[in-house]
Amino acid sequence: MSIIIRFPASMGSFTQNNKTVECEAESVSDCLQKLDNLFPGFKEKLCDAQGKPLDSFNVYVNGENIAYLQGVETKLNNGDEMAIIPAAAAG
Repeated sequence: MSIIIRFPASMGSFTQNNKTVECEAESVSDCLQKLDNLFPGFKEKLCDAQGKPLDSFNVYVNGENIAYLQGVETKLNNGDEMAIIPAAAAG
């Protein structure tokens, strides 16, 4: 399953300044592991010990927050788009 992952410029230190990456993955969890293989330390910065994204990040598949889908077990299909966005905080 070939999918596109999009990152904002603010995540450049995580992704070697890549704004988009193509990945072969069956699920969000699988994709996060493959991103960690591509960018060592990526998952450690983004996820907790159970492999779930920290509250400071939102992960979207085709515009839907995975928190409202099946979380990291959300299945991916060929052509899907995933976005990883730091959560905004207001004060």
